[in-house]
Amino acid sequence: MKSKATLLAATCIAAVSCSNSLETQDATLLMHVNSREQRLHWPPDDSDEEVTLVNALDDPRGFAGFELEIGSVDPRMTFTAADFVDGGLEFRVPDSGAMRFSARLVQDNRIVAEGSGMWTLEPNVEWRLRVNRAPFPPDQPFGFTLDDIKKRSPPCGWWWCWRNWRFPVADDAANYEYEALWLSLHRVHPDECVDVCP
Repeated sequence: MKSKATLLAATCIAAVSCSNSLETQDATLLMHVNSREQRLHWPPDDSDEEVTLVNALDDPRGFAGFELEIGSVDPRMTFTAADFVDGGLEFRVPDSGAMRFSARLVQDNRIVAEGSGMWTLEPNVEWRLRVNRAPFPPDQPFGFTLDDIKKRSPPCGWWWCWRNWRFPVADDAANYEYEALWLSLHRVHPDECVDVCP
C-alpha cells in the first residue's frame, strides 16, 4: 500500500502544472507534528509560571482531531494525526509554483482551530513544516512577545524560519490562555549560510 506522501508525489507528477519529473525535482518537504510532552515558561516575562503542552496524537484535547490538507496541485492530500505516529513525513515537491495548506483541529465533534496558508516553492530547498499546539512555537523561543503572538503571522525568531501561521484555539476548548495551532515553515538551502558563517 502506498503512503500518502508517495501518493502526493505521484499526483504532482501526473498533473500538468508539475513541469519536472520526480527524478529532476530536488526540493523536499518534511512535515512534523510536535507531539512530545513539554513544559514551557509562560507568559514570556520573568515569572516562573509554566504550562504543560497537551499535544499527544491520541489525546482529544491534543492532536487527536488534527487534519492537514496540503499540496501544490489539486487534488491535495489530507493527513491526520494517525499519519504522524511514526514521526515526520518527507517527500519531494516541485521546484516552482505554490504549496497550499489548510489545517484544523476538531475537538468534541466541532472545529476549534482552523486556517490556511501558502508559500512559493524554490529549487534545492529543504522545506520543514512544523506543527505545534502551544502558546508560541516551542522550536522558536526567542523574540516572541504577547503582541507578536496575537498576530496571524508572527515574525520568525530562529534559524531558517521562513514563516509562522497562528490559528487560535477556541477559548472553551483551550487548555490554557493563548493556546493556538501553529504551523512554522523553515527553509533550508544548501548553498546559503544562515547559522554560523565563515
